[in-house]
Amino acid sequence: MMMMLDSLKLGDFERSLFMIKPDSYKYKNEILNELRDNNFELQYIRDVILSKNFLGKLYSAQDDEIVNLMNVEYFLGKTATIGIAAGESCKERLFELCGDKYAPDMCDKNSIRYKYSTIRKPILLHGHEFYINAIHRSLPQDAENEIELYMNEYIRNNIKEEDIGERQRI
Repeated sequence: MMMMLDSLKLGDFERSLFMIKPDSYKYKNEILNELRDNNFELQYIRDVILSKNFLGKLYSAQDDEIVNLMNVEYFLGKTATIGIAAGESCKERLFELCGDKYAPDMCDKNSIRYKYSTIRKPILLHGHEFYINAIHRSLPQDAENEIELYMNEYIRNNIKEEDIGERQRI
Protein backbone atom coordinates (compact mmCIF):
# COMPACT_ATOMS: atom_id res chain seq x y z
CA MET A 1 0.00 0.00 0.00
CA MET A 2 1.43 3.36 -1.04
CA MET A 3 1.18 6.18 1.46
CA MET A 4 0.66 9.73 0.30
CA LEU A 5 3.06 12.32 1.72
CA ASP A 6 0.12 14.54 2.64
CA SER A 7 -1.27 11.82 4.88
CA LEU A 8 1.92 11.54 6.95
CA LYS A 9 1.68 13.32 10.27
CA LEU A 10 5.05 14.85 11.04
CA GLY A 11 3.98 16.08 14.46
CA ASP A 12 4.80 19.41 15.97
CA PHE A 13 8.51 19.43 15.06
CA GLU A 14 10.13 22.72 16.06
CA ARG A 15 13.54 24.23 16.75
CA SER A 16 14.74 26.67 19.37
CA LEU A 17 18.06 28.25 20.34
CA PHE A 18 19.81 27.63 23.65
CA MET A 19 23.00 29.09 25.10
CA ILE A 20 24.79 27.70 28.13
CA LYS A 21 26.04 30.91 29.66
CA PRO A 22 29.67 31.49 30.68
CA ASP A 23 29.09 31.18 34.43
CA SER A 24 27.55 27.72 33.95
CA TYR A 25 29.93 26.59 31.21
CA LYS A 26 31.60 24.18 33.64
CA TYR A 27 28.27 22.27 33.71
CA LYS A 28 28.10 22.10 29.92
CA ASN A 29 28.13 18.28 29.69
CA GLU A 30 25.51 17.84 32.40
CA ILE A 31 23.23 20.42 30.77
CA LEU A 32 23.64 18.90 27.29
CA ASN A 33 22.89 15.45 28.71
CA GLU A 34 19.78 16.78 30.43
CA LEU A 35 18.58 18.24 27.14
CA ARG A 36 19.18 14.91 25.38
CA ASP A 37 17.50 12.99 28.22
CA ASN A 38 14.41 15.16 27.65
CA ASN A 39 14.21 14.07 24.01
CA PHE A 40 15.72 17.11 22.35
CA GLU A 41 17.82 16.53 19.26
CA LEU A 42 20.82 18.85 19.57
CA GLN A 43 22.18 20.48 16.42
CA TYR A 44 25.08 22.83 15.60
CA ILE A 45 26.52 22.83 19.12
CA ARG A 46 29.52 25.14 19.31
CA ASP A 47 31.70 26.67 21.99
CA VAL A 48 31.99 30.32 21.05
CA ILE A 49 33.53 33.53 22.30
CA LEU A 50 30.54 35.85 22.65
CA SER A 51 30.76 38.91 20.41
CA LYS A 52 29.21 42.33 20.94
CA ASN A 53 27.40 42.04 17.60
CA PHE A 54 25.77 38.71 18.51
CA LEU A 55 24.89 39.66 22.10
CA GLY A 56 23.52 43.05 21.09
CA LYS A 57 21.19 41.46 18.55
CA LEU A 58 20.27 38.48 20.76
CA TYR A 59 19.19 40.66 23.65
CA SER A 60 17.71 43.52 21.64
CA ALA A 61 14.41 41.65 21.33
CA GLN A 62 13.87 41.81 25.09
CA ASP A 63 11.76 44.60 26.55
CA ASP A 64 14.17 45.86 29.21
CA GLU A 65 16.93 48.01 27.68
CA ILE A 66 19.02 48.09 30.89
CA VAL A 67 18.97 44.29 31.20
CA ASN A 68 19.93 44.05 27.52
CA LEU A 69 22.95 46.31 28.02
CA MET A 70 24.01 44.42 31.15
CA ASN A 71 23.78 41.07 29.33
CA VAL A 72 26.00 42.38 26.55
CA GLU A 73 28.55 43.87 28.95
CA TYR A 74 28.63 40.92 31.36
CA PHE A 75 28.99 38.18 28.72
CA LEU A 76 31.14 39.97 26.14
CA GLY A 77 34.33 38.07 25.30
CA LYS A 78 33.45 35.06 27.45
CA THR A 79 33.01 31.45 26.31
CA ALA A 80 29.56 29.94 26.02
CA THR A 81 28.07 26.87 24.37
CA ILE A 82 25.33 27.55 21.84
CA GLY A 83 23.18 25.13 19.90
CA ILE A 84 19.80 24.39 18.47
CA ALA A 85 17.36 22.06 20.18
CA ALA A 86 14.84 20.31 17.95
CA GLY A 87 11.85 18.08 18.51
CA GLU A 88 8.13 17.93 18.99
CA SER A 89 6.75 21.04 20.71
CA CYS A 90 10.37 22.06 21.26
CA LYS A 91 9.81 25.77 21.92
CA GLU A 92 7.46 25.31 24.87
CA ARG A 93 9.20 22.22 26.26
CA LEU A 94 12.63 23.89 26.18
CA PHE A 95 11.24 27.02 27.80
CA GLU A 96 9.73 24.94 30.60
CA LEU A 97 12.79 22.72 31.13
CA CYS A 98 15.17 25.69 31.26
CA GLY A 99 13.00 27.78 33.56
CA ASP A 100 10.30 30.31 32.95
CA LYS A 101 11.66 33.10 35.16
CA TYR A 102 14.69 35.34 34.84
CA ALA A 103 15.99 34.83 38.39
CA PRO A 104 17.19 31.24 38.97
CA ASP A 105 15.69 30.96 42.46
CA MET A 106 12.26 31.89 41.10
CA CYS A 107 12.34 28.94 38.67
CA ASP A 108 11.13 25.42 39.36
CA LYS A 109 13.67 23.42 41.42
CA ASN A 110 14.02 20.91 38.55
CA SER A 111 14.75 23.57 35.92
CA ILE A 112 18.19 24.01 34.38
CA ARG A 113 18.27 27.64 35.50
CA TYR A 114 17.74 26.61 39.11
CA LYS A 115 20.02 23.56 39.19
CA TYR A 116 23.04 24.93 37.31
CA SER A 117 23.16 28.64 38.11
CA THR A 118 26.32 29.43 40.02
CA ILE A 119 25.31 32.89 41.25
CA ARG A 120 22.18 32.91 43.41
CA LYS A 121 22.11 36.56 44.41
CA PRO A 122 21.88 39.48 42.03
CA ILE A 123 25.12 41.19 41.06
CA LEU A 124 25.39 44.96 40.95
CA LEU A 125 26.31 46.38 37.55
CA HIS A 126 26.14 50.14 36.91
CA GLY A 127 23.96 50.59 39.97
CA HIS A 128 21.40 47.98 38.88
CA GLU A 129 20.76 44.50 40.25
CA PHE A 130 21.29 41.86 37.62
CA TYR A 131 20.57 38.10 37.89
CA ILE A 132 22.75 35.55 36.15
CA ASN A 133 21.06 32.33 35.15
CA ALA A 134 22.57 29.20 33.63
CA ILE A 135 20.99 29.10 30.21
CA HIS A 136 19.42 31.32 27.60
CA ARG A 137 16.48 29.79 25.80
CA SER A 138 14.53 31.52 23.09
CA LEU A 139 11.12 32.84 23.84
CA PRO A 140 8.84 30.77 21.60
CA GLN A 141 8.04 33.75 19.37
CA ASP A 142 11.75 34.64 18.97
CA ALA A 143 13.15 31.16 18.28
CA GLU A 144 13.44 31.30 14.49
CA ASN A 145 15.01 34.79 14.49
CA GLU A 146 17.54 33.78 17.16
CA ILE A 147 18.45 30.62 15.26
CA GLU A 148 19.04 32.68 12.12
CA LEU A 149 21.20 35.13 14.11
CA TYR A 150 23.29 32.28 15.53
CA MET A 151 23.68 30.59 12.15
CA ASN A 152 24.82 33.83 10.53
CA GLU A 153 27.20 34.86 13.31
CA TYR A 154 28.87 31.57 14.24
CA ILE A 155 28.07 28.86 11.71
CA ARG A 156 27.82 30.25 8.16
CA ASN A 157 30.68 32.74 8.63
CA ASN A 158 32.96 29.98 9.92
CA ILE A 159 32.10 27.76 6.97
CA LYS A 160 32.93 30.60 4.55
CA GLU A 161 36.25 31.25 6.33
CA GLU A 162 37.14 27.54 6.22
CA ASP A 163 36.29 27.39 2.49
CA ILE A 164 38.47 30.45 1.78
CA GLY A 165 41.34 29.01 3.83
CA GLU A 166 41.08 25.68 2.01
CA ARG A 167 41.12 27.37 -1.41
CA GLN A 168 44.19 29.40 -0.45
CA ARG A 169 46.10 26.22 0.47
CA ILE A 170 45.39 24.59 -2.91
